[in-house]
Amino acid sequence: MKLTDLNREGGIGANSLYCELGSFKFLVDAGLHPKKVGFGALPDFSRIKDVRLDFVVLSHCHLDHLGALPVVMRDRPDTEVLMSMPSQVLAERMLHNSCNVMKRQREEHSIPEYPLSTLLTRGNRSSGQPVSRSQVRPAGDAQERRRNA
Repeated sequence: MKLTDLNREGGIGANSLYCELGSFKFLVDAGLHPKKVGFGALPDFSRIKDVRLDFVVLSHCHLDHLGALPVVMRDRPDTEVLMSMPSQVLAERMLHNSCNVMKRQREEHSIPEYPLSTLLTRGNRSSGQPVSRSQVRPAGDAQERRRNA
């Protein structure tokens, strides 16, 4: 197993761990750094730019673990996100609130790239597309699929 910490500075914030386990390539978490703004708040996703992820595991719903999930998903719309059922409910609310805060900060502090979750790398246009429910699966679903395969 090979683990790569994508957190630019280590410590708390922008938590994202890229894992390679045999043929599987996946992320554990995709967070935003709470004390940084703009692209500096993101994990260093350039290190996995051309990687096809098999899935993303969300450990819990703090923004330093899930805040950058829409950024990961906009470039990988077919990637499944595995999380607990309670996290499924909380994640949508947390990301919605985060987007509202970024919109306010964009105006107050002139941060043009906010909200990060709506930027598209292709053409740098706003898509406004959140992580869709069809991408999110409770963690037990993936285990069941593997047993039945």
